[in-house]
Amino acid sequence: MTQKKDKENLQNVVFRMTPSEIERLDRMAEKIGRTRSQFLRNLIIVGLEETETFEKFGLVRAVITVRDICGWMSMKVSQGISTEMDKEKR
Repeated sequence: MTQKKDKENLQNVVFRMTPSEIERLDRMAEKIGRTRSQFLRNLIIVGLEETETFEKFGLVRAVITVRDICGWMSMKVSQGISTEMDKEKR
């Protein structure tokens, strides 16, 4: 009975994803035996809970900064690898 009540309270949320992101999403959802919608909902709930925890400790900005630095470093490493590969081809 609770499940029916929960489903009645669910609302649609629309956002865009690339085809490759959807493929990854579907692959992981299938792996754990969930629908795309169930898997997305679980990911969002976990993300919200983690973000709220970081917020309680005043760490949201720090976490975002670390994420941005990691992304920048990853990009630089990829560029460095590409540059090295280009040099080797010459």
